[in-house]
Amino acid sequence: AGNRVRVTAQLIDGESGNHLWAERYDRDLEDIFEVQNELSMTLAAAILPALSTAELRRAQTKKPENIGAWDLYQRGVWHLSQRNRDDSIEAIKLFEQAMEMDPAFGPAYSGFAWAYQINTLFGYLEIDPQKAMSAAIRGVSLDEDDPFAHFALAQVHSIARDHTAACEDFEHALKLNPSFCDAYHRLAYTMIHMGRPQEALPHLESCLRMQPNDVVVGICYSGYCLAWLYLRDFEQAVTWGYKSIRRPTIPWRGYVHLISALGHSGDEAGAQEVLAKLSRLHPEVTVSFWRKHNFTTNAEMAELLLDGLRKAGLPE
Repeated sequence: AGNRVRVTAQLIDGESGNHLWAERYDRDLEDIFEVQNELSMTLAAAILPALSTAELRRAQTKKPENIGAWDLYQRGVWHLSQRNRDDSIEAIKLFEQAMEMDPAFGPAYSGFAWAYQINTLFGYLEIDPQKAMSAAIRGVSLDEDDPFAHFALAQVHSIARDHTAACEDFEHALKLNPSFCDAYHRLAYTMIHMGRPQEALPHLESCLRMQPNDVVVGICYSGYCLAWLYLRDFEQAVTWGYKSIRRPTIPWRGYVHLISALGHSGDEAGAQEVLAKLSRLHPEVTVSFWRKHNFTTNAEMAELLLDGLRKAGLPE
């Protein structure tokens, strides 16, 4: 219609005919090739989670005697996505079973490495870092063209605070799959932690543009909070921090970023309110705890965050 175009996309299960996903996109046709590129990336990013959800449901309905390495892997992904200690333990078991069942099945190794990153990041359980690194390397060696394998390896590098290596692998994953939303936001966080917050902002924007309704939205908002905090724009940091903790899936780290921003902005009442929420979520968090579990290697920025936590009243 004039210079406007509407694209409606649907995803249908070929076996059952069930409707899995649909979305409508309205765009201006000022540059048809730019619209084509944007929609291609957006659709690919949107379809992947829908496919994964369908595969998870399929795996969960299979009888135990019919479960293979792929089904074990899918079940592990589901448990890991729940972001809690019990499900994380179950995910680790399922990834290990998949590796044992089929030693040549690369995603199982990458899934284990990914689980290591999440469990270490959120403090769910201890996993041998060497075993995680070996699994990540094995996943890449089994399929060097698998973007998820490079993504998982980057995660292990990131937890080891080798952010340069992590950036290289995240960027490699994005070359293989430019619609890999998770790689965009993890690359952004890695850049923030190594002291490049300004460069991280476009990657957070790319992730939000591709999957505005995904679980990662809260994580991206918290990434904006941390980036603006390190850029010393505390007003922006507070705005994004509040947006992040309104998301039901935001992990406790998001509260820490906001508390530091509130400390620097001088909002004592707001800081105390968010501190109380953090205490209920993760009562072990103190200034010294965060110093140990912070992944920012830029010393000036790391100290800036800690100083904000002290100003907000977080116990030493």
